[in-house]
Amino acid sequence: MKRKLLVIFFIAIFLTIIIYKETPKKINILYIGEIDYLEKINYKKYDRFLYDNITFKELTNSIKNNDYIIFKNKKIYLNQLISKSSLIIIGANNIEYNKYCLNKELNIDLYKKKNNAYKKEISKKISKISSSKIIFLDNYCKNQNRN
Repeated sequence: MKRKLLVIFFIAIFLTIIIYKETPKKINILYIGEIDYLEKINYKKYDRFLYDNITFKELTNSIKNNDYIIFKNKKIYLNQLISKSSLIIIGANNIEYNKYCLNKELNIDLYKKKNNAYKKEISKKISKISSSKIIFLDNYCKNQNRN
């Protein structure tokens, strides 16, 4: 009787491992950023935390302060969405970036370096909350006054 129970037990473990490995994993994708980017990506299946206009510096503070939005009379916190996500797409700072594109007197290269520092800081803050992969969408100029 004990042998039969042991055989059944090991078969059950073996089947559980096979089922676990063959079950497709659900990927939770979170988009954080400006509404302006939504037309550039296929966002229908993403969780979204949207801003009308946000810079990388402001986004850093939003993550630090754990911003929330109210959806269906419920508070949804940014850090909770970050921790549940396996992929995070960030599209921010484009409205501010366009100001530099339109005005040739402003130093856009210096501005890009400053933003890279904020991107690194955002990545560090997110990595403390989640092990998810982070993708930053590139800023683009709507009016091509600059190359």
